[in-house]
Amino acid sequence: MICRFTILLAISLVVSTCSVGIAQESGVEQLQQRVELLELKLKLAEQEAERLEKECEELRKQNAQLRGEAKADSGDSDDLFEPGTVWVGEAINNDKAKTQWALSVSERKGRTFKGAIAAINSDGNKVE
Repeated sequence: MICRFTILLAISLVVSTCSVGIAQESGVEQLQQRVELLELKLKLAEQEAERLEKECEELRKQNAQLRGEAKADSGDSDDLFEPGTVWVGEAINNDKAKTQWALSVSERKGRTFKGAIAAINSDGNKVE
């Protein structure tokens, strides 16, 4: 009886180790398949990222072109009193003396603007 029990125990140990080995092999195969699937998903995601980067760059170029056209169409490029504009010239006073002057535009709202005027009289005095 002990001999039969020992033989049954040995057989059960052999069968259990074989089944564990088979289970581990199928687990390894599943892991390999998951790794392959994840690699394919990564490759697809990288391709999608490249496509989106190209599309974004094209949209940026189109946006820049549209902004350029909008600025050209608005007529602001011909604005003589645009902020940052400086006018310079010479004026002749009542005593026929020439005076140098400058006009600087710092802010504009509609038909009104803020800025500074400076002049240098014939005697060299600066007036702002």
